Amino acid sequence: MLPGRLRTSAPLALLMSLLFGGGWALLSAADALVAGEPATGRPLAYTVRLSTVRGGGPASGRVTLHLEPQRFPRGQILTPAQLRQVALHGPAAKGGSLVAMGLLFTLIAFLFQSFLRACGGLGQFVRTHVAILASLSALLVLAKLLLMLTAWSALWVPLAALPLLVGLRVGRRAAAGAAVLGALALALLGPFDLPLLLVMLVQGLIASAAIRRGRGLSLHLVLGALLAAAAGAATYLGLELLLFGHDEGLAALLPGSLGAGTLLGSDLCGAAGSALAAGVLARLALPPFRAALGQISRARLTALAEFGHPLLQQIAREAPGSWAHSTALANLAEMAANRIGADGLLLRVGAYYHDVGKALSGGFFVENQRGENPHDKLEPARSAKVIRDHVTDGVRLAREHDLPRGIVEFIYTHHGVERLEYFWHRAQSEDPSRRPDEREFRYRGMAPLTREQAILSVCDAVEAASRTLKDATGIEPLVRQIVQTKLGSGALDGSGLDVRDLRLLAEACVEYLQSSLHSRVKYPWQEQPGAGAGDGGPEQPVPLTRRRR
Repeated sequence: MLPGRLRTSAPLALLMSLLFGGGWALLSAADALVAGEPATGRPLAYTVRLSTVRGGGPASGRVTLHLEPQRFPRGQILTPAQLRQVALHGPAAKGGSLVAMGLLFTLIAFLFQSFLRACGGLGQFVRTHVAILASLSALLVLAKLLLMLTAWSALWVPLAALPLLVGLRVGRRAAAGAAVLGALALALLGPFDLPLLLVMLVQGLIASAAIRRGRGLSLHLVLGALLAAAAGAATYLGLELLLFGHDEGLAALLPGSLGAGTLLGSDLCGAAGSALAAGVLARLALPPFRAALGQISRARLTALAEFGHPLLQQIAREAPGSWAHSTALANLAEMAANRIGADGLLLRVGAYYHDVGKALSGGFFVENQRGENPHDKLEPARSAKVIRDHVTDGVRLAREHDLPRGIVEFIYTHHGVERLEYFWHRAQSEDPSRRPDEREFRYRGMAPLTREQAILSVCDAVEAASRTLKDATGIEPLVRQIVQTKLGSGALDGSGLDVRDLRLLAEACVEYLQSSLHSRVKYPWQEQPGAGAGDGGPEQPVPLTRRRR
């Protein structure tokens, strides 16, 4: 048996939220905890930033929103009036104790994890949750250092790198959730900054909508970063116009009027530049993030796709019909994956290896038979065992050849726990008075865990069933029936495929089969079997093997 991946339960999600939320709360108070509160006549040990949402004091009852937060750079000596302002609106006035901040961070982390679990697919695994929360923690540490040690605008934090990474390796829905979590966490990291929250939220959501898994990774990163930069700048300018009116809002575009008057201190430049920096950071962080998720590198996948691999040579030699099915399946599955934004190369490699277990008993599978069928002499239960054992045999061979877990899972999930209907009905018909044990006629695998595994499961059934078709007229009903059967059995419930994905998957299968089951016009010599070489046909059959002398 192949042990399943560790899934995130609600109690485990709460525990992780407490751990990460507590850490973020400590990080938010790091300036006061490490260097203490500002004092009269003493240079500031860190940059002090005032909240953008400021009250007028206990007596006034007024609250004002400031677009550009006031900053006192590290090393500056504050006047008594500035100290009173810092005490009222600075780090010590975040609206609650360290425990309260920890509970708030814990709440938003738990809500994100609940959303991620509901997304299905990779979002249900502990490794995915830890990778995303740890990546956000690294970005928050970077942000805190920037906020404490420099006078740069907080909008320069490359937070959009998180939804870009998650969108590329997990999915768009998970990326949107990560964008919301990241924006809230960053806005709470110092004195509450509402404009920062809004700009980072828009940046992250646009990046998550623009990104897509599959081919063209660099292009998607560039496109996502550019769109996020434009959206961030537009959001900031929109806030300028909303809060200060037409004239003062447009003044933000003039040279020398950008935020603090410098490039790095400018909020407008930060709103655009941070997204561009996030694109670069996401590209650099992609390999370690992929490793943290347990995904296979492109270099390893490319090496596994080489036909010189011993396992591929073994199945091509021992079960040539199964190997022909695997290569056809690879083309179909990769086409379907590219259609819905899944990982096409991973699917191609998974298709090559999904039936390697048939190399040990190739003659028992119809695609390798040339004449006698050995199942005619076996009991249905015995035949079912031989057929279902190709899954466990394949897992064993894959482990012996040190294949990555991500490829081994394709072997274990492409049939799931489906019933071998042919032998099940044959057993019932041979002895109607006795009901066979259904467990003997079911595969011992597990349901697909990811979108790619679900795609391979559907395409495997479609490609195999299409071999029974005489022409292209029955393709669409066949594909529709297979997809509906998989969906109705619950085999696709945990894969993360949605209704749109299934529609595009079915369309890709129909298009591929229609193109592969095309007809051709007969050659003249085929119409006239007795025609000679002068008529375009061979005068006599050409031997296909070399004669011995």
